[in-house]
Amino acid sequence: MPRVQANDHLGRALQGLGRTIASLPLGTNENDPDGGTHQQRHKERQRARESFGKVRAVLDVQTALKKGLIARRETIEPDGAGFYQAYNKEVVEPEIDKAVAAFPLEEQPAVRDMIRTRAEPVLQRAAETERNQSIGFYEAETVRLAAGILDDVDLSMESFVNAREQLDELLGLSVLPMDGSRKLAIQFGKELAWTAASRIAGTDPERLMDGMLGTKFVADNAGSGAGGEGGPNPLARPRDIARSLTGGDDAGRVVERFVVKAFGQPGTATEAGDMALATVAYLTPGLAYQLGDWATATAKPRRGDLVLLPEGGIGLFDRAADGDRSLVLAAGGESTPALQSYDRQELEFRRVRKIPSDELAQMAKAARAAFRLRESVVITAPDPRFAALSLAERLTLLAELDDRLNGSLAAGSSVDEPDRNAGAADDGWKDIENGMRIRRKD
Repeated sequence: MPRVQANDHLGRALQGLGRTIASLPLGTNENDPDGGTHQQRHKERQRARESFGKVRAVLDVQTALKKGLIARRETIEPDGAGFYQAYNKEVVEPEIDKAVAAFPLEEQPAVRDMIRTRAEPVLQRAAETERNQSIGFYEAETVRLAAGILDDVDLSMESFVNAREQLDELLGLSVLPMDGSRKLAIQFGKELAWTAASRIAGTDPERLMDGMLGTKFVADNAGSGAGGEGGPNPLARPRDIARSLTGGDDAGRVVERFVVKAFGQPGTATEAGDMALATVAYLTPGLAYQLGDWATATAKPRRGDLVLLPEGGIGLFDRAADGDRSLVLAAGGESTPALQSYDRQELEFRRVRKIPSDELAQMAKAARAAFRLRESVVITAPDPRFAALSLAERLTLLAELDDRLNGSLAAGSSVDEPDRNAGAADDGWKDIENGMRIRRKD
């Protein structure tokens, strides 16, 4: 016999049924001390049988609907279209009609309403089945179509712009929920940037370095900040550094506060680049430095102070949140820093004071080594093709592409294509026609 879990309404009905049966009179009225009249007991038993019959009909229909839902899931269309309507028409209504037919005509409307009401949870699951199937199908199809668009990207800016417009059009036609479309838009923006980067890396690594970081030239020691003749303007203020790291004002204000407290205002373009590199290394999992005397323990953190995270790594304190929680800027499992909520009791805080210039230089040197960058760089606004990537993601991409190439970006060597070891696994590289390859972000 199948086990059926009754909902609250049905549970109360069953309890009421039990009370009805238990209340059958064993004793009597004042004229019959041995047990009441036979007629009274007969009427009460009849009412109990009728109540039991209705509850049994509810349970039987629910069991049939659950079995029907399981069976129907086996034949659902790939996009889920029409699943709920067909289930309701071919399973739900026939089962309800069959159950209601067993009752007198005058009772059938009430019985039908009761069964339909009790069947709502199963109907809700059927609707969710269609919705989830549809979301999964259209998300997979959107990703598949986007991959075809990315395959057509070449070295030209025109192909990049065309791909971006086609991706936007594809998402505009999507039937996915709004939050799902937003997530795919972010994913496609990054994949488009990664694809453009891998195209450039295969023919001109020097150009990739320039596009990722703005320019390879170093400002002179006098702090002209030119970034090379005709070069773009370098980062000039902590706010510029913050936006380059995070891409958003909410998280950017935390980075800006940290930069001001820890480094102050940059005096040269190279110094601004060092500050950006040092900060991004703090917010990149696995690259955190040892904390010096400028970071002291505190129980009352302020915006921009360092936070030792429970999962390891370092974040930046923003503010207290509801309850005993704190908002912290942390990279987490992603390379883009974002505000996340933590239990305050799991965190350790370090008050930030001015970092000595010689220690900043060592921190920047360590960051350049970690990201395989030149001894000195000026970090500026990226090539528009890489605008969807934060500075942390751009630096990570440079390092990962360096591993894929015959040679080193840091050494400035030129290569024609990624290493193609026939016996090696694909590892994310995808061959397409005309000898081109792209690197997809996992």
